[in-house]
Amino acid sequence: MEPKYYLSSRPNKDKTYLIRLQAKWQGQRVVFTFGESVLKSDWNKKTGAVIIPEKKKTKEDVNDFNKRVKELTALQDKLSALGDEAVKQYLNISSTGATPSAALLKTSLMLFMERYNVQGTGESDFYEMLNRFINGEIRREGKRLKQNTTKGYGTLKHHLS
Repeated sequence: MEPKYYLSSRPNKDKTYLIRLQAKWQGQRVVFTFGESVLKSDWNKKTGAVIIPEKKKTKEDVNDFNKRVKELTALQDKLSALGDEAVKQYLNISSTGATPSAALLKTSLMLFMERYNVQGTGESDFYEMLNRFINGEIRREGKRLKQNTTKGYGTLKHHLS
């Protein structure tokens, strides 16, 4: 099993594309999304990896450029860690003699991402996730959340602030 990354076919409102992990083994397949998006210009379709710019090609100032490089590097690190975890979980389950199911592997990856996202950032992750719900970036079964739901999240944020 070798996990591969690709971008969704439809762009988000901010013209970024959702990154998906796909893994195939013994006639099974899992597609896993984890809420990360990237501009098409920052993605290498052949390698399925983030392109980290080496030189400033645009007129953006140095601070913005350095921030962008840092964000893209962190994203690539996350992709590497997720791919490594997918292989590790596959091998762990296979070593017991069982064939890993797509549902079990997906659950393992979800738990890994929860642990990965909590490391080092603490409370701010909660507010970041809350903002993503409010802004409509996170959907349920591919559909936007209802207005009253996002309004409720906004009220929750207000009361917690």
